[in-house]
Amino acid sequence: MIRTLRLVTALAVCTTLVAPVEAQNVTGTVIDDMTQQPLGEATVRLLVGAADAPATAQTDTSGLFSLGLPEASTYTLRVAAPGYETVMFGNLALSAGQFLKIFLQPAAPGAAVGGVVLDDSTGRALPRISVMLLDPEGKVRSRTISDSSGSYSLVVPGPGTYSLRSDAGIHGAIVTPPFRIEEGKNPDVELRVSQREVTQLEQVTVTGESVRIAAGPIAEFYERAERGWGEFITREDIEKKSPFNFTGALRLTGSVRVVRMRSSPGGQPHYTIRFKGVSGRSTGNACAPILYLDGAKLGSIDDAEEGGPDLLINPADLEGIELYRPSAVPPQFSGSDASCGVIVVWTKRTK
Repeated sequence: MIRTLRLVTALAVCTTLVAPVEAQNVTGTVIDDMTQQPLGEATVRLLVGAADAPATAQTDTSGLFSLGLPEASTYTLRVAAPGYETVMFGNLALSAGQFLKIFLQPAAPGAAVGGVVLDDSTGRALPRISVMLLDPEGKVRSRTISDSSGSYSLVVPGPGTYSLRSDAGIHGAIVTPPFRIEEGKNPDVELRVSQREVTQLEQVTVTGESVRIAAGPIAEFYERAERGWGEFITREDIEKKSPFNFTGALRLTGSVRVVRMRSSPGGQPHYTIRFKGVSGRSTGNACAPILYLDGAKLGSIDDAEEGGPDLLINPADLEGIELYRPSAVPPQFSGSDASCGVIVVWTKRTK
């Protein structure tokens, strides 16, 4: 998981340089925040968005690095090291000759993987690229979309062997060779994708009033939303609030509560959803709503994915969500197992 720390404590600019500095470069050191010892083999990336290739350096055994400073008004700095929390600092105003001190904290228990997506031919960062974590059987265990600086971070359900897959538009899909993720190691993986050839079309300018056009199953979502049968969360609601995970997106209605699921001893906590005031045939936390994904019934929301629904659905992929309490479930989603309510999720793949 990427952690953004307070700049005043995690990044310090020293007024006295300890070594000669190359023109148009920034230099610095990466330090263990607990032991105050320098960290070798840390990866430091200076990102300026999709317009330019990121500057990348790796610290030496003394924890020192040097980065060329691309021309820009502000920068994003991303620092990762095996066994440490990845940190990211945005909107930095840097100038040549500065010396940076960056402090990393040991990784919390659990496993994660992150990195940056780059265009293989230009080296430029690629935003909004889908990145998925695959288990040895090819099943998607976690997914996300790279941010404006090309960076991504994925929750890992537990130590094991995994592959990464990226796929987006004119950039071909790639799958990495399998690699091992250990408890608390948080590897940093750079993904390079190649752009497919695209035929240049004649430019056409179209003007008109902005309207929503939907077809297929997603059109039915908007029709039900207009009737107000249940509670609805639209893509605009999700983009406005930017929830961190799927359960956070569901809480935008205020009619549900987040419940912690049982996890194995020492494992990461996982969370699920319950409708407030609904107990169904059981009592307490046992009344799990039924989950539909893109029209397919997955069963109990607790069983949809090992480790909870947050590992199955990424909020960046959502087009809309329908929430129905037991008394308001429409016929197409009703059944004897709907006594705890129904949650219907639509992703952008259904548009």
